Amino acid sequence: PTIAVIDMGPPWWLLLLGFLLALCCMMCCLFKIMQKSPPPPFVPDEEDEVMRPLKKRLDDGPRRGLRLDFQKEGQEIHTVWAQFRPLGIHHGYKAPLVANDFTIN
Repeated sequence: PTIAVIDMGPPWWLLLLGFLLALCCMMCCLFKIMQKSPPPPFVPDEEDEVMRPLKKRLDDGPRRGLRLDFQKEGQEIHTVWAQFRPLGIHHGYKAPLVANDFTIN
């Protein structure tokens, strides 16, 4: 024998779950609508073919400073780009410059 039956309705969490599900669906639709179109494919033109050797040379970037080439007798040339002064090279005052000694900057 049942004395009383209380009808509480659906649980509260079902309402919250339905609301969150609807919110997720709206966000997915919004992201689909706002999606950017892909960029057009790159088509190289004739100028790129002509400029390719120059661009390769300039990719290293411009050098800054004073170019100094050093060569010991019987060895290959070593290039240094001096960016600060004083250079600290002791040499005789005649051409070509021959470095006799170096000092610390």
